[in-house]
Amino acid sequence: MSRILEFQNIKKSFSGREVLKGISFEVNKGDIVFILGTSGTGKSVLLKNLVGLLRPDSGAIIWHDKDISQYSEEQYLEVRKNCCLVFQQPALFDSMTLYENIAFGLRRLTNLNEEELDKQVRDSLKAVDLKEEILSLKPAAISYGMQKRLSIARSLCLNPEILLFDEPTTGLDPVSTQAINQLIFRLSRKYDTTSIVVSHDMHCALDIADYIIVLDKGKIVEQGDVDKIKCSEVPLVKDFLQEVLDANS
Repeated sequence: MSRILEFQNIKKSFSGREVLKGISFEVNKGDIVFILGTSGTGKSVLLKNLVGLLRPDSGAIIWHDKDISQYSEEQYLEVRKNCCLVFQQPALFDSMTLYENIAFGLRRLTNLNEEELDKQVRDSLKAVDLKEEILSLKPAAISYGMQKRLSIARSLCLNPEILLFDEPTTGLDPVSTQAINQLIFRLSRKYDTTSIVVSHDMHCALDIADYIIVLDKGKIVEQGDVDKIKCSEVPLVKDFLQEVLDANS
């Protein structure tokens, strides 16, 4: 395994309230890493620190042996091109067609000509199991689940090294949740893309994760592969596992 990313003692506070209290872990290339925890534990804050939407108060974020936590906005363009964040909400531009939504990042961050850009858009759409016929539509014309897939296609078309998912199944029914879950797994394996998934859904994590990190009150209380998590004696982890058992019973 080759390490692609490392968080070193990351701390972050807002108005005197410490949200991240010294978070440290490594991510290996090609792995699917789930970051679990209840609301307000700093899961999404961690992702936003990675892509420079927030900056840590202290600590380092090492990407390809460079500390990117102190990068300038200009330097962060390369990080954001290679570490694409899929937001909790689809965050599509309502006034643009679906084609224009997918192409948005390509136009801003690459020098592709129109033929190359068109191929990237259509290949990305196919990768998330959507049909080309919808490309001329506006976001309001498709379902919420399809909007979620399109937001993944928008990130995927940049050929990122790391895909970041912030609560990707929020607001979806169980069938759509499972479909998005399997899509993340398939994309990760097909494109050898590293995926970091922020979630509160232990069932999804147990289903597809290579590594699981559990946060509570800004600290890591457990981490490991699925087998280790299933045997954990940490109360919060046991609560998450019990919810899975109850849902399956």
